[in-house]
Amino acid sequence: TAPCPKRLSSTVTPMVFDFRHKNVEGKWKSSGHRKGDTRDAAFAALEAKVGPLPPGKYMSRPRDGRTKNWDLFTRP
Repeated sequence: TAPCPKRLSSTVTPMVFDFRHKNVEGKWKSSGHRKGDTRDAAFAALEAKVGPLPPGKYMSRPRDGRTKNWDLFTRP
């Protein structure tokens, strides 16, 4: 018998995201990492773990082994 084909799932698989923030000296420092369905969900989970993070510039990328570039975003 032939093997069953894999089914494509419509659910999102949670992924671990790394986060860095730009400090007052202009250097990027690690803020931590957290798992989430989206970057925003992972950031919220990180804040739930470590407490409120300071406003400012952040960058993130998933730990998927393929993504090399960081996504920039600002937290008011």
